[in-house]
Amino acid sequence: MPRRPSLSTLYLRKPDAAETQRLQQLQALYDAAGQQAFLSDDETLHCLYLQPGVMQSAMLTTHPWYLVCAYARLMMSALVQQPEPASAWILGQGGGSLSRFLQYAAPACHTDAVEIDETVLRLYRQLPAAPDNHQVTLHHADATRWLPQQVATGRRTDLLLIDVYDRNGLVPALNTPDFYASCASALSRSGMLVANVWGKPSQLSVMLADLRQQFASVQWARSPDSYNLLVFACQSPVSAETRQAHVASLEQRFPSLNVTDSLRRLRTLPLTSCKDADQQQLLEDLRSILVPDSAVPQNYPDWKKSVLQQADTLLSLPADKIPPYGEKAYGDCAGELPA
Repeated sequence: MPRRPSLSTLYLRKPDAAETQRLQQLQALYDAAGQQAFLSDDETLHCLYLQPGVMQSAMLTTHPWYLVCAYARLMMSALVQQPEPASAWILGQGGGSLSRFLQYAAPACHTDAVEIDETVLRLYRQLPAAPDNHQVTLHHADATRWLPQQVATGRRTDLLLIDVYDRNGLVPALNTPDFYASCASALSRSGMLVANVWGKPSQLSVMLADLRQQFASVQWARSPDSYNLLVFACQSPVSAETRQAHVASLEQRFPSLNVTDSLRRLRTLPLTSCKDADQQQLLEDLRSILVPDSAVPQNYPDWKKSVLQQADTLLSLPADKIPPYGEKAYGDCAGELPA
């Protein structure tokens, strides 16, 4: 039997000369920042790096609210479940791509954004066009502690967006049955959890199996331009009729989200009566989608070319609510920032 292709071959490949030069430039920026997270500007892109070769987020200078990364657009398809959320909690604020988009898509939504890395929070504040009007509250905190504290006080949210990972993929402290139980308790009746994760199928299958013990509906999809897995979970999915109406509205208001394409990618499996059997089915499914894909950019120049082409296409689509750059006033966010 032929050996199944491994994603590790992508991460271990030797960079070409141009990529090597770029990594050297990033290493210099990293060293100048005291080997902490840093910003790098590349023409029309503002990029936040956790370390050389590990980009956390990217922002289009001409349209700061636009979600450059396909995985982030896929995450925001959660608006099909909650098109007008009153609240959103983001665990892993990073460069603020998700909170920035929510300010446009759901201006009445109040967002609590949690980030454990003090340096990342400071860099976020340096990026242009940060959301204003105090609709985003920043918390310099550990999400594993912050979330249960909110649940204990009786707070609930309509959207819980998790974008936290480390070099090895899933953060162990955020990948436990107890944490997923806290996630389930944190959501409003029609609320939705969305998690951006990556890792080995053997790890991710355990995560999905645990989530399916906590939530009535669990779906997942691989990002079209990376090997990130996006996981969606809720207790009370909207009806098919309501879902169709929400999709039509979102496609008209925010065509750049490409919601219809995102929903086509979602997968699920019947829940078995045995968690071990359920996990085995999930493992087989994940192995079928987390395989090397020629459509995924293999280096930074290819990725940049791809995302800018996508932006040109998606931002040219007609919409009744795409504010031009500069129309909205920008200012500081409220928040618990370190001195």
